Amino acid sequence: MRCRDLLREGRAIDEPPEPSWRLTEAGRAVDVARLSRSARQQARALLALRDKALTASELDAEDVARAGASRLAAKAWIERAPPPPPADPAMPEAPGREPELTRDQRAALDDFAATQDAANGFRAYLLHGVTGSGKTEVYLRLIAAQLRRGPADAAARPRDRP
Repeated sequence: MRCRDLLREGRAIDEPPEPSWRLTEAGRAVDVARLSRSARQQARALLALRDKALTASELDAEDVARAGASRLAAKAWIERAPPPPPADPAMPEAPGREPELTRDQRAALDDFAATQDAANGFRAYLLHGVTGSGKTEVYLRLIAAQLRRGPADAAARPRDRP
């Protein structure tokens, strides 16, 4: 997952990957039809994991609680799987994925675009705005524009609070 995707989702760049689970040999040998009626959630998890490893969120979508996964792990029917590989960074973004800019964001980007060719090398931009005003989106667009021009280093961070 790319940095801008994490930021748009409100997730940290260094956030650990979500746990993934896969069946063990013992789990593959379980006859799901013979599990008790009270073990329906475990049966759903075993069936869902037959084809591939799933993240905790994907198991949630299959109506399997995290506690159910822990019980299966305690029985050695499932085990932690390596995190899924990151999305291919070379893949183009889905159309319509970027949020629409406000008038103020567009004006800031237009002002910055006018200075792109004026300075060779280092450029710094500082935006002032209240929390939630869209400063991060402007910075993400500036970074994306710079990267389209070629390899570059970029850093952005919130200002220090007094």
